[in-house]
Amino acid sequence: MKVLIIGSTGFIGRRVVKFCVEEGWDVTAGARDIKKAQKIFNELPVEIAEIDLSTWNFELRNYDAVLNLAALLPKKSREVEKMFSVNSLGVYRLLRKCRKSGVQRVVHSSSMAVFGKPEYLPVDEKHPKNPVTYYGISKLSGELILKNEEWAGIERILLRYSSVYGPEMNENEVVSIFIRKMLNGEEVRVAANTTADFVFVDDIARANVLAVKFEMENEFEDFNIGSGEEISIEELAKVVRKVTNSKGEILISDGKRRRFYFDISKARGMLGYEPRINLENGIEMCLNTLKGGENEI
Repeated sequence: MKVLIIGSTGFIGRRVVKFCVEEGWDVTAGARDIKKAQKIFNELPVEIAEIDLSTWNFELRNYDAVLNLAALLPKKSREVEKMFSVNSLGVYRLLRKCRKSGVQRVVHSSSMAVFGKPEYLPVDEKHPKNPVTYYGISKLSGELILKNEEWAGIERILLRYSSVYGPEMNENEVVSIFIRKMLNGEEVRVAANTTADFVFVDDIARANVLAVKFEMENEFEDFNIGSGEEISIEELAKVVRKVTNSKGEILISDGKRRRFYFDISKARGMLGYEPRINLENGIEMCLNTLKGGENEI
């Protein structure tokens, strides 16, 4: 099995590369920054390819599968145009290149952001998609491009992720913030009546492997990938405090009721996906990695 992983140097991409290597596959790690990729994967048997979906300046081989985890989340308003170039038009560029080179299957990563405010819970694949952020709009645009009938002949699997956490996560993620504050014995403020679906990064990586192996009957399938559990932000803070053995105080503030979690029954039934890492174990793994000095949180 020859696979290309685009966005390989990202938080999720790194784990997907590792899991694909463990499958014994012929893995190519695609990245915009070649030197960064070489440093990250220097101990793994992978090839490195320079691929930037914001341009046409890349070529593909006849891979059995291409896994696209490339995505941009703008930090400043001037980066919005570049975000659409990768998250939306980048999907179009990739599919054009896949058709030209004879790629059989594309596994594309998307986000819970495409749904916006839930109209019902849990959120399944048929839930209306009404994104409220430019990031969500860009990811939904990418989904629509992927699903378009123009790409008949290419097997396409869409994976939407809930709130992903784990070692090497962005320092601005709520899990990362809570861990740092609790380790320092600082107070943590949480919004009342707010919930989320937290899924450990290794479970996301396993879902990508399952998508490559999946025997498709149709040329397009989409799956929501998360824990399938609704966790309050207050409960998250309590778990982090327990795992870190912190005396940090948890303060509850008023706010609008915001709830979210995925229905993952389709992924369970068709892909054989089953989340393995619960929240407490996942937080422990983040903390152990931090203490080991391997990565920063």
